[in-house]
Amino acid sequence: MSSNTSHGWLHERLGTIVLWALLIGFESAGQIATKVGGDQLGQMDFNLQWLAAVAVNPGC
Repeated sequence: MSSNTSHGWLHERLGTIVLWALLIGFESAGQIATKVGGDQLGQMDFNLQWLAAVAVNPGC
């Protein structure tokens, strides 16, 4: 019976755990991108034309 209770607790909080993991992952990726991009990243003008250009040619 306690096994069912522990699985119920995990199932109820699985969404919260996943959301926290995504938040931490995106925050870490943002910090890495800022460190790699340097100060120039903050000076760039991000607009729809820039986003479309990156979508067409991601530079891979």
